[in-house]
Amino acid sequence: MADFQTRIRESGTLLPWSAAAVGIVVGLAVTAEATIAGTGAILGSQALGITTLVTLAVVSGLALGLTRPRPQGASDVVEVAALAHDVRAPLATTRTLLQILQSGAVGGLSAEAMDTASRASIAIARAQAVLEGALRASSPDAEVPATDVSTVLDRALQSVAGGIAQSGAIVERGELPTVRADAIALERVLVNLVVNAIAHARPGEAPHIEVGARQQGQGWLISVRDHGPGVPPQIRELAFEPGVRGFSPDGPVGFGLGLATVRRLVEQQGGRAWIDPDTDDGTCVQMLLPAA
Repeated sequence: MADFQTRIRESGTLLPWSAAAVGIVVGLAVTAEATIAGTGAILGSQALGITTLVTLAVVSGLALGLTRPRPQGASDVVEVAALAHDVRAPLATTRTLLQILQSGAVGGLSAEAMDTASRASIAIARAQAVLEGALRASSPDAEVPATDVSTVLDRALQSVAGGIAQSGAIVERGELPTVRADAIALERVLVNLVVNAIAHARPGEAPHIEVGARQQGQGWLISVRDHGPGVPPQIRELAFEPGVRGFSPDGPVGFGLGLATVRRLVEQQGGRAWIDPDTDDGTCVQMLLPAA
């Protein structure tokens, strides 16, 4: 891997892994929400066309960023900013085109296509926020903002409302604090944890998710607990590694990148994340973040 990275850099191609990660996150954020209409139905031709438009916009932005010649001596901050510039332009253009489609200026849309366009617009807005957050985080002088966890949880639950409704999940929440963390990063953390909890519910049971917090030292311990089959003790730490999969009595249960993403984002905020070893009913992921 190191040799590959060296060859890429010597070729003059802009491909720092931090910048590539920004592009991948943006692409996934847009295409995932744009292609899911919330009903599980196959997209119609209009909706599929809108989805293709969004996907091509992201791909074109990444293609520009990943093939731009790297200025000699450019820092990672400069490279991330350059990639952000190339991705930002097609995203903004696509958002404008979606607004034109939604206005009916070029003809009427089916209800399905209008719903897809609306979801795509929301996804692009979120992707743009992720992009700006990544730019702020890449700056060596970036100050971690104070973030209201309750407000962020509201947004996270809204973004997975379809999955909550489809699964019949019950989400209970206690009093949540204000912490030092990037709001977009924390939203991604909570989305991943709620999605995991829904995916790993006990067969035949509606997911039951509890979100709470308590003060610990100079920080806040935030917990997201489900009442599913739980993570076997022998892989509780390994579950945070990318691609590691656990096992339930009914077969393999995928962890994928969800928990790995959670730990990475929490650590970027100066915190820690782990699975509570004392929870014997389901899984309780805990994260300690600095108090605001």
